[in-house]
Amino acid sequence: MPVAKERKDFIFNIVAGLSLSLSAGAVVAQEVETESPWKAYGQLNVGILSFDDGEVNTNYGLVDNDNSSTRIGVFYNGQAGSTGWTTMGNMEFQYNPKSTSNVSQINPDGGSTEITKANIRKIEIRFSNDEYGRVWLGQGSMASDGIAGQDVSGTGTIAGAATADSAGASLFRQKDGILSDESVGEATDHFNGLGRRVRLRYDTPEYNGFRGGVSYGQDLLSDDPDRQKQGLIDIAGYYAQERNGYLINGGIGYGHNLDTKRDVFSGSISGLHLDSGLSLTLAAGTNSEDGLTGTYGYTKVGWETDFFDIGSTAFSLDYYAGNSISEDGDNSGSVGAAVVQNLGYQQLWFIARKFTYDRETTDYYDGVAVFGGTRLRF
Repeated sequence: MPVAKERKDFIFNIVAGLSLSLSAGAVVAQEVETESPWKAYGQLNVGILSFDDGEVNTNYGLVDNDNSSTRIGVFYNGQAGSTGWTTMGNMEFQYNPKSTSNVSQINPDGGSTEITKANIRKIEIRFSNDEYGRVWLGQGSMASDGIAGQDVSGTGTIAGAATADSAGASLFRQKDGILSDESVGEATDHFNGLGRRVRLRYDTPEYNGFRGGVSYGQDLLSDDPDRQKQGLIDIAGYYAQERNGYLINGGIGYGHNLDTKRDVFSGSISGLHLDSGLSLTLAAGTNSEDGLTGTYGYTKVGWETDFFDIGSTAFSLDYYAGNSISEDGDNSGSVGAAVVQNLGYQQLWFIARKFTYDRETTDYYDGVAVFGGTRLRF
């Protein structure tokens, strides 16, 4: 049996066994508790997207918002025993065949409608203790996942350091009229850690708002056998604190691929003045892989206020600048204006974003995305 398959079978057998154990625990808990330890959740996050590539304006119609995809999941929260340890189980799936991550001028209908293992976001179990920290096992976030996305502006649903998420698969058009194969997503990466993998992860206890994490994982859900074999390690530190009228979230992390020798270092910090609603968010990172070292910086200013009794309204302006992200010496940029209206569990959102891309050998038109829609959570 191939090594990759043995690893895959081993991990998923563990997760399956843990799931059965959780189910048995839930039956016992329900006999003594009036409230079920199981909780279902999810969201629908869709909007109308159009993209102007300088010559052609493409209206994609209704698409999923890849800033925060449509998903459904279930939590299991176990009770703390005499040892002080609690158990949490989480399964989460997404379904977004027509998304900002796959619609383009040459593929306006998006990707496949089939449900595959790529739709699995999380199948994990976590053991927590206030004194000793947390241990995670299964498919889920590596320690550095989301490290560049610390954001308290109120517009993170549609605007953040991941500027490409609003139109990632859309293509830049050359000024000679030819539609290039360079996508917005390839040109404006934000190096947001090592993502979600089948991993073993440890997080330290929180101390004065600080906590750390370290993990080892493999991309066992990939269809590429070579990617499945690659070992990934990372380390990250986070800070979250409300003090003296300010809310501040921040993080910094480093990830390394043991096989390809890819190194990614990135971080972000976001601060909100609670009385005024004014916020500032900063992010930056660097990625070295295959002889190419890319860097970027990101800045966002925001304002959240209560115009209406039904919920707060948040506004933001942001700017992204990248160098050597897709090709050595290239330059990419983005500027965006966003608004989010909160309506309880629902949000209405809108963004207008311009993307720029330059190479020494090729001139490109700017691309402009206009995207408006709603997120409904349950």
